Amino acid sequence: MIGFDSTNTDTNAWIWDGINWTNQASVAEYATATTGYESSAIKYATNGTIAMAISGNGTTGGVNWLYWNGTSWSAKLAFDIDGADGNDVRFLSLKADPVSSRLQASL
Repeated sequence: MIGFDSTNTDTNAWIWDGINWTNQASVAEYATATTGYESSAIKYATNGTIAMAISGNGTTGGVNWLYWNGTSWSAKLAFDIDGADGNDVRFLSLKADPVSSRLQASL
């Protein structure tokens, strides 16, 4: 599950272990320009072996993401959709890669 905390303007992800939501991870700490938009997404394998959580971060086009390997979240990774300007990220989605067992982001 991925969720936006409007009090702290951050995005967090959790893993369902069949009983509880566990393994909370911070995806973005400064998702200040994302309120009211679909600027975060999560995709996962139903067997729990892989997942990816992605979220807009900040007000200059930053995107953060994490991978779940079935045991733990990766270190946070980031990129800027357009380093030449300050556009905000407002819509993101994740899809299965049709030619492999990986996940891919769509902006």
